Amino acid sequence: MKQLDLFTGKESDYKPDLIHHYSNFETPQDLEFLLVRLNVVEVGLLYLGDKIKKRPISVNYQGLCPFHKEKTPSFFCKPHQNRYVCYGCGEKGGPLSLDYKLGDRIYSSIAQKAGIDNLLPSLSGLHLLPASQDLSETKNEYITVIAEALEKEGEKLNYFF
Repeated sequence: MKQLDLFTGKESDYKPDLIHHYSNFETPQDLEFLLVRLNVVEVGLLYLGDKIKKRPISVNYQGLCPFHKEKTPSFFCKPHQNRYVCYGCGEKGGPLSLDYKLGDRIYSSIAQKAGIDNLLPSLSGLHLLPASQDLSETKNEYITVIAEALEKEGEKLNYFF
């Protein structure tokens, strides 16, 4: 996909390798650090590619909303706020929820690497009912880190132990 390089002013081929990058952690603290750095524009470009473009007079990216059919662009990725919003259907959130709603690549690779993929909910219900009450402290920390990241994005993850 062609993107404008902000430093040179020329178009370049930009291919984010987010799945590999964000599944490269060893501790819950590493994961927390990576999730803080997750960028909504990179996630948007990963899934939507050429369907979103940088606005010429703004830092925001704009395109047709992937959540509903439309003819005029109302979907925005806002890097300064690290949020996305569609002014047509009202869908909004942060980079982790955008990833989950568009294809679940980063979210599922994080869960798989942390060993909690069978414990995490689908974000549609946002309820977590683990099969076992005997979760290790590390798994509880991973779940807490992901729950806090989603809460910062405006999603609510309820889990019960």
